[in-house]
Amino acid sequence: MMIRLDGEDVLTVRLAGNIFGTWACEDGSLRVAYIADGDEPPEPVSDDMLARLAEIYTFKEYLLGHQGALASGDQS
Repeated sequence: MMIRLDGEDVLTVRLAGNIFGTWACEDGSLRVAYIADGDEPPEPVSDDMLARLAEIYTFKEYLLGHQGALASGDQS
């Protein structure tokens, strides 16, 4: 999903359910996360929620999880 952030379109990926996010290139930490509900514009998550998500969804863990899902045949 493309999300407008600081005047730029930023590509995000689905982290879980209706939560989308993207990582910082420098260290792979979760940079932003948004909740997308239906036709409403995406809303940024709270700082507390971002901190919790950042512990779970490092770029490395996201890629490893995605690779595991592909290997098992789950392509969602």
